Amino acid sequence: MIYSRIAGVVLAGGRSSRMGMNKAMLSFRGSPLVDHMRQILQGAGIEDIFIGGDVEGYDHIPDATRYAGPAQAIWNIMEALPAYDYFLVVPVDMPLLNSALITPLLKSPCGAYWQNYPLPAFLRRGVAIWHCNSVRDIHQTLGSKKMPLLQDDLLMMRNINTPSDWEAMVSHEY
Repeated sequence: MIYSRIAGVVLAGGRSSRMGMNKAMLSFRGSPLVDHMRQILQGAGIEDIFIGGDVEGYDHIPDATRYAGPAQAIWNIMEALPAYDYFLVVPVDMPLLNSALITPLLKSPCGAYWQNYPLPAFLRRGVAIWHCNSVRDIHQTLGSKKMPLLQDDLLMMRNINTPSDWEAMVSHEY
């Protein structure tokens, strides 16, 4: 890692309406999913980790506008953490991610993301992104580098949205 002011961020502010419960609190490998995602960031060498969105029982950065989507949540987090120059952002609902997959993103000083997947993302503080309607718009505005993703890594990019998604994932013991 070549940057000193990186904030790790777990995005956990969605409604989880299709899941029927807060995805951040799903038990994965013996701990809440939000803790699992924090461990992934720690494994990538990130020391300062924040939770974006309301997660009961955890210190978090509440969304300025609830349920406005990940782009607005990222803007909100950048505004709330002015001392940080970079942000390594992971969604709470990608439990198969690992530190080895997100660490290469940290090598790009302009920020980076995996091709066809706007999250996880390494974002640099730059021009204002408050007007961006999607994470893809944020990448375009900031000039993030699109990195090729190996076919073998596609499984780790799987997110979970419904009870059947969750059941399929945990029943396969990945």
